[in-house]
Amino acid sequence: AEALGVKLRINWIDVQRETAIGQLLDKDCDLALGSAIDPSAVEDDQALAKKVIYSRPYYGTGYMLVHRTDGPHVGSLAELKGGKSRRLGAEAGSVADYRLRQRGYRRRLLRTQSAVLKSIHDGILDYGYLWANVGWTLHTTPEFDLKLAPGYVPEDHWNIAIAMRRGDDQLKQHVDEAVEKIVNSGAVARVMKQYHVPHFPPFVNEAPKTSGCCQPAVSNHEDGPKIPRRQRSKQGYSGLERIRSAGRLVVGLDQNNLPFSAAHPQPAGLDYEIAQLLAGQLGVSLQVYWAYSSHDSYPSKLASKKSCDLMLGVMPDDRFGQRVLYSKPYYHAAYQLAVSATGEAAAKPDDLQPLAVEPGIAVRGLQGRNLKEYPRLEDILGAVARGEVKAGY
Repeated sequence: AEALGVKLRINWIDVQRETAIGQLLDKDCDLALGSAIDPSAVEDDQALAKKVIYSRPYYGTGYMLVHRTDGPHVGSLAELKGGKSRRLGAEAGSVADYRLRQRGYRRRLLRTQSAVLKSIHDGILDYGYLWANVGWTLHTTPEFDLKLAPGYVPEDHWNIAIAMRRGDDQLKQHVDEAVEKIVNSGAVARVMKQYHVPHFPPFVNEAPKTSGCCQPAVSNHEDGPKIPRRQRSKQGYSGLERIRSAGRLVVGLDQNNLPFSAAHPQPAGLDYEIAQLLAGQLGVSLQVYWAYSSHDSYPSKLASKKSCDLMLGVMPDDRFGQRVLYSKPYYHAAYQLAVSATGEAAAKPDDLQPLAVEPGIAVRGLQGRNLKEYPRLEDILGAVARGEVKAGY
């Protein structure tokens, strides 16, 4: 803003429900910082290549190796080939998970970055393959005696730039000039060091390697469906005709969401078993497209990409009503109170006692209640068991 000679206004967003690119396209802001340069990126079904332009990149980032301070060290992923890769952890459904899987690494999958770090700290794993922002996480969690692999340069990396709406070419010219001055002054490197995030100059002549930098992305897995795109009739096949013609039903499931579905160590879960029954009723084979429901619009995205025929375990949402159809519901899900199994704590808490909840989790019907947030479900159960709170929701 200073370089452009204008005032700065920040449009803060809730990353659980919004994206900076979405705000940009809605014209709620002029620039979206921290955008990964990727011509194949999408925003709620829509390809961005014809809607967004990028400034020159101002730093590079990627996935880093993390290990215990006093544990075994490696300098590259290649050193973890074979049996050693069983001691390597990654976030399930992330780009890191996908890249490791492509190369044959037998990595262990956990749901969150914190869970990977804790497993390394506890000696369950020796290494983690995590996005570079883990440097800040390590700084804020000194109880983990862990560090980034010294001198490691990300093998899976991408460049970060500023996104603008297509057509803002004059703005892009001024932003590029400002970015060049800021980078050359060393300001980007200094700020990243201040926040304990590894700094890498923009990677040169590299094809984009990910469609997102700030949250796990739904990947086009190598075992994903490869449905023929040929059409021999102007009317085309209906969904049922296409499935019967192909002889298989492709179902989208979350790959790490037990007891509903999981891909590892072998396919399992309620929705997986229902998918098998559905395929049997249709008289076709079952193929699963393993996805990761890191964003609530993922059913719409997969449906629009035609990556699968059906998705199970989806909560109906009117926002996607014009793009997807919903079946009759096959079970009812609800939040429940978890209380201690013994003693007086087993009684239902009164309205004045605090309830333990996860941040951002739906809390309809709890308006006015005394709520106490815990980062994970496991933390809530632990707090109830220790008597810190009477119940978790």
